[in-house]
Amino acid sequence: MHISKEEARVHNLINRFAKNDHLLGVDVLSKDDLRDKLFFREEDFRIAINGNILKNRNGGFLTTDHLIEEVNRLLNQTIEDEQELASLKKEYLSKFQELSESGSYRPTEVLINLASEIHWHILPEYEEYMIVNSELYPNKDTREYYNHFHTLEDLYKELTGYGKKVESKKGDINLNKQIDINIYSRRWGHNDTYSIERTLEGWTVTFHQEKAGNKEGEALIETLRHDFINYPHELGTFMWHLWNKADSNEMTVNELQKDLEQIADWINACEKTTPEGIEV
Repeated sequence: MHISKEEARVHNLINRFAKNDHLLGVDVLSKDDLRDKLFFREEDFRIAINGNILKNRNGGFLTTDHLIEEVNRLLNQTIEDEQELASLKKEYLSKFQELSESGSYRPTEVLINLASEIHWHILPEYEEYMIVNSELYPNKDTREYYNHFHTLEDLYKELTGYGKKVESKKGDINLNKQIDINIYSRRWGHNDTYSIERTLEGWTVTFHQEKAGNKEGEALIETLRHDFINYPHELGTFMWHLWNKADSNEMTVNELQKDLEQIADWINACEKTTPEGIEV
């Protein structure tokens, strides 16, 4: 079963509502409610609406019947027994360490059973790419999901305090921030300043005029073409990879600027070494 990144994200957001089910009783949820209490990222508002778990209402958000049904389903399966959880956790940590040290990395029935039981005690949240790669939802295909060393390892990390950082806003800290880079023009014989912003949709570039484009750097490439500046053939691929790197990590604006400056240096090297006197 194919699972998109957005579908995996909806799965995780439903998990968060299940752990904060009192929010289902709030008439209208504000953006700040969702950001502060459920650690919504900027793109999550669109994803939640497209995934039919929230809908817009007067500048705020209402929970949908689908979300309420899914949360109730999860709550009906969860187990609240701290003593039992402590026992399961102790056994799981011991068994996983044995498996890891054995070098076989082949999940045992004992570990799969323990993981499945622990899952419904704590409703752990995993990285979206793990759900996408497994093609299984942890909350729906629980036993099958844990029938893999890496998913068992993720649960081990969760139990030992090294699991997914749910509260992390990741790339939101570098979103919609203006970054200036210098681009050399042979035509004019000097550098020009291009302003670039990473947006939810891709990259926006401003040089004389503002252009919005996709994650492959369409706006940057169009601006370079307009100014007759030569650029590397793989520029679009690198802009796409940089967008994803900046989105999936807690990359600061300064760190993003350094990577964009590397790309600017690459463009400039291409422009400066362009053969002269043979242009059509």
